[in-house]
Formats: sequence, structure tokens, C-alpha cells
Amino acid sequence: MQRKTLLILWRLAVIITVIVFVYPVKFNLIRDLTLGGFICIWAGALILWWKVIPVRVSCIAVALLTLAVCCVPGERVDPDELRAADLKALTEYDGDRYVWGGEGYLGIDCSGLIRRGAIDGEENIGYRTLNPAALRDAFFMYWHDCSADDLGQGYRGRTRLVENVATLDSADPESLRPGDMAVVGGGEHILAYLGNDVWINADPRWGVINVHVPAQKNAWFEMPARIVRWRSMDHS
Repeated sequence: MQRKTLLILWRLAVIITVIVFVYPVKFNLIRDLTLGGFICIWAGALILWWKVIPVRVSCIAVALLTLAVCCVPGERVDPDELRAADLKALTEYDGDRYVWGGEGYLGIDCSGLIRRGAIDGEENIGYRTLNPAALRDAFFMYWHDCSADDLGQGYRGRTRLVENVATLDSADPESLRPGDMAVVGGGEHILAYLGNDVWINADPRWGVINVHVPAQKNAWFEMPARIVRWRSMDHS
């Protein structure tokens, strides 16, 4: 009877975790539930199927890998490699719908898009090169939410000011690097530069779109902008 009850609770934990994991809007409670759900799934599987050797070995392996990611130093990712991974990740959200507070393919907002580009880029490099430092950086950005204004104000020391410009339409492309960000509207909105006079952003009206400068009748490109850069993608 006790095992049957535990199995029901374990299945419930799986369902809840899947729901909160795919739910596009992320806030502290959702992150807490997601992390707590994965821990419950792992612990429940270990208890329920301890006598099943493949399950037991898999659960122990997951624990050891998690410990390694947390403790093994790792290496600093090459800025150019990270920038390329960030740009690739950003473009994969092209066409997704806008959802305020969203951070995924089911819906995303302007700061969520910028963060997902950096998070996905770090994750892809971390998994591909077995670099725990990259995975820790990705988790740090996932766990510490922020607004467009936060990204423009340093975001826990992870971004830096490049310059202030009168408008994005008038910004000198020679001073921009792919991956740079522009905070506009007094911190209301943020865009990322893809290079070749193209910016990507999650616009409340049209979703994730690419915009070529000079933009036509786009208010974001006609107001003062704060250009910032990820420190992890900066050689200086």
C-alpha cells in the first residue's frame, strides 16, 4: 500500500514537473517548482526502483554528474565561440509569439529572448565540450531572472556599457559587434544585434522578428538607445 501511494505521488510529480517545465512564463515559483520536481522525480525513482540495477545506476550517475558540474572548475569559453553560439540560439526563436514573461519556444518576451540566446549558447557549448563552467553560467542566468533595464544596468556584472546613441537607426555599425544589445524606451525594451545591419527582438506586436536598419516606422529604432555587451563575449 505504501509503495502504491508513493508511485501515485511520483507520477503526479512527473506530470507537474513537465507542465511547469514547458510553461512559457518563468518566475521564481515556476523555477522552484521545476527544480523541486526534478529532485522529487530523481529521489522517487531511486526509492521505488532501487532493486532495478539499471535505474539505480542511472540515478547515481545523474547525482555524480550533477556534483561534477557543480564542483569541477572547467574553462572560460572563447568569446568568439560563445558569440557564435549566442547568435545561432537567438535566430532559432525567430517567428515565435510574444508572451510577457515568456522564456521559451511556446512564448517569449524581449528580455527572455536575450537571456535564452545566452543560456542556450552556454548550454550547447557546455554539453558539446563537457565544460562544467559553461553549464554553471547557463544555470546562473536561468535562475536569476532580469528585465531589459537590468540587462542595460549590468545584470550582476555580466554586461557592460558600450555607448549611448541617439537612435538605433543612426548608430555607427563599425562600433557594434554581433551579440551586442540595445536597451530602448528607458529600459522598457531590448534588442540584439545580429550583424549586417540586422537586429532581432521579441516585439509585443509581431513576436520575434528581424529588423533591418534603417527601420521603417519602427518606434524602437527612433529613440535613444543604450548599447551594452556581454562581458563573456568581450575580448577586452
